Amino acid sequence: MNTADTTLLCELPMVGPGRARMIYKYREALGGFHRKEQLLEVFTIDSATYEAINKSAVLSVTSLRKLNLNQDTLRHPYLTKSVANAIVSYRRQHGNFSKPEDLRKVLLIDNQLFNKLVPYLTIE
Repeated sequence: MNTADTTLLCELPMVGPGRARMIYKYREALGGFHRKEQLLEVFTIDSATYEAINKSAVLSVTSLRKLNLNQDTLRHPYLTKSVANAIVSYRRQHGNFSKPEDLRKVLLIDNQLFNKLVPYLTIE
């Protein structure tokens, strides 16, 4: 799933060119899938399509693209503009993050969002 191009994605059950493009674009925006269930976040994937894909798809999570919490800009599908701004404001006020868990100190980050984000986070 994380290395397939749109042609290979079309070989999955119930996936045509349009759905393959949607999966590809979302995967690239995320930085890679870390769980197959993230396919349900793709606009055109419903539970029946997910079940069909899940049986055939192989997921390797060795190459997720990481989001550096100490960079100036934070762009990720899981971060709204207001949450990204809150993270940047917190960092400006308190200094750089020393570990991903420090993100929990930002008021707009709840446990659910943190758990979705943590596989994509790094500190540099």
